[in-house]
Amino acid sequence: MIAIRSAVVFAAAFAVAYVVAVEANLAAFTYHPRLSEWDWGRTPSREGPAMYYYGWLFTATGVAGFLTLLGQPLIRRFAVPLWLGWLVPLAAMLSFIWFLRGFFWR
Repeated sequence: MIAIRSAVVFAAAFAVAYVVAVEANLAAFTYHPRLSEWDWGRTPSREGPAMYYYGWLFTATGVAGFLTLLGQPLIRRFAVPLWLGWLVPLAAMLSFIWFLRGFFWR
């Protein structure tokens, strides 16, 4: 049961951390596909576009994992509502639709 509670907390924390990482461009590393090179942190593109997506995923995973580990005493003591694991990611998806509304509604 604790594994399910931890997964719910991780899913909610990951969704929030991913939105923050994308909006603040907090990429742990950058991939330059044209050069096939990786750089630590957010670096500007050199030749062609730079990909920050993998860095955002890594950042959000690290933050969510840290928060899940930090919250283990609370997770063991209190019940975590299961709806938290789908409502927060759904809100994150809706926030991305709002942020990218210029691509959807022109």
